[in-house]
Amino acid sequence: MNFPIGQDKLSGIIRRYADHKFPRIELLPSSTEDPMYGVNNILLYDDNDAHWASARSEGLQASLVVKICNATFYITHYSIRSHHSDRNYIRKWTFEGSDDNINYVMLDDRPINTDLINSGIGQYEVNPERKGFRYFRVMQRVATIEQEVNMRISGFDLYGTYGIDITKKVKMINSFSNSLFVYILIVMSETEETKQ
Repeated sequence: MNFPIGQDKLSGIIRRYADHKFPRIELLPSSTEDPMYGVNNILLYDDNDAHWASARSEGLQASLVVKICNATFYITHYSIRSHHSDRNYIRKWTFEGSDDNINYVMLDDRPINTDLINSGIGQYEVNPERKGFRYFRVMQRVATIEQEVNMRISGFDLYGTYGIDITKKVKMINSFSNSLFVYILIVMSETEETKQ
């Protein structure tokens, strides 16, 4: 998938496939401040004021995880948009990839910046990785100018290429194993018949 240039900077896999069965994508917030600021607000790409907000009580431990349920994804870029504010936008964050949602690899460690002020959209390349991931996590690392610690995101997307469909590979291996087992039984029974 090509990285977008120009106006439509949030047009990656999340926007395209959020309501598809394959690839199935889930947004997993670590917390939510209020139902009004639920994670599905991130999918309202044309509304830069609608946003997800993590719970203040979680502080700078808050995270947003994107889960690719039935495939691996080889990421090249990502886009992020904070909500419409010149004081409470995300200023510093990390972006990581994982196979198991436990052990994460750093893909981008963004220093303090003003890219996301007033719903600005940041577009970033990631450190090249030779392997695909199924989980991607963004975490805010410093408080906002107003010293707010809850993370607010109004748009997020990923770019890159899909690897194999994990579910199909497992089925294929099972199918191959069963076929091989049947084939071995047939060969064995034919060998026994020839001996007699």
